[in-house]
Parts: sequence; structure tokens; C-alpha cells
Amino acid sequence: MLEEVPRLLVPEFADWCLVAMPRADGVIATVASAHRDPDQLERANAVRERFPAHVDDPDGSAEVLRTGVAQL
Repeated sequence: MLEEVPRLLVPEFADWCLVAMPRADGVIATVASAHRDPDQLERANAVRERFPAHVDDPDGSAEVLRTGVAQL
């Protein structure tokens, strides 16, 4: 079901949507994503694979997971 969320939101409500969840090893894994521009989505996926977010990171998605406060 989570895999459908980005596809439902893009492009009607957002240019970009990402659903991520922490794994047992602390890596914040992307479970679904969509972007208005497929080339941008491919680039973003490559960056996330090369530099994965971790729950111990001081900001970004890790901070959102810890605090529940959105970042813009």
C-alpha cells in the first residue's frame, strides 16, 4: 500500500514524494518514490544508494523520524 502513495500524489499534489522507513540496521530505506521528472527520480535514487540516510544522522529524514516535525 505504501508503494502507491507517491504515485497517487505526484503530480496532482506534489512534484516529488518519497516514503522511507528505518531498517533494523539503522539505514533509512526508501520503500516508494515518485517524481514529476523521471530523470530526477533516477538521479535521486542513485544519490540515496551511494549515500544512504541513517537514523543517527543529525538532520534530514532522521530528525523527522525522531521528532515527528516536518522539514521544508
